[in-house]
Amino acid sequence: HVACMRDDGFLTEHVLEAGHEGVRESTSVNSSFHSWAGISRVLDTWGYIFLYIGPRTAHIIPRRAFTSADERRQFLDLVSEKRAPSR
Repeated sequence: HVACMRDDGFLTEHVLEAGHEGVRESTSVNSSFHSWAGISRVLDTWGYIFLYIGPRTAHIIPRRAFTSADERRQFLDLVSEKRAPSR
């Protein structure tokens, strides 16, 4: 027996905002925050950026989310800078 539940927060528009302290994700029904220390891995592929928040869980950001290649590069630079260990 398999039960299916409707998840209005999954298949909807997601907004990711990168800030000084971390990344906030919000939808019309929920909001979550992950500090930069909570981003365990970043994978940059041709079409997507994956911000891993767990071993099998990631925020997946499509290339089309950026208005230009420069904006995408700036985002990746920010992520790299914020995830770098403090000196």
